[in-house]
Amino acid sequence: MADHQLIRVTDATPSQVKRTSAKGRELAVTTAIAFVVSLVFPTAAGLSQDVSALPAWWGIADVVFAFILAALAITVAARFDRRKTPEIERASYKVYRIVVNLILVLLVIFLIGGDRIRWTIFLPGIAWRGWLFLYAYPAWLTALRSPRTGEPNAR
Repeated sequence: MADHQLIRVTDATPSQVKRTSAKGRELAVTTAIAFVVSLVFPTAAGLSQDVSALPAWWGIADVVFAFILAALAITVAARFDRRKTPEIERASYKVYRIVVNLILVLLVIFLIGGDRIRWTIFLPGIAWRGWLFLYAYPAWLTALRSPRTGEPNAR
């Protein structure tokens, strides 16, 4: 059976469930790594006193990693969002309640950091990545946790 076809849980063989579950975990881990790497670019550029001192490839690498991150997050959301369980939704809600406080943390950093941070570089980069994180998190958690919850990542 082709990998792109949806397999009902009752029709999936144990090897199909194991193989597709591993693919889901790999995609989730790869997306998490891309997210962390992608955060380095706006953070470093925003904290840099002299943006021209950054290597010439810095901006290009930022855009490339941002594109990779967006593609991975959209893929995770498209493949795993509809497989959320009530447990995943509860866990996601707890994370949302914590992450929403980062808005206040950023406000404090703005008040304390002031002109030492290049907000025109830092804030847009952090804002869209934060939105993407919140948007894709439930699906990402589903992809990561599927084998533990008994939900196969068969697709």
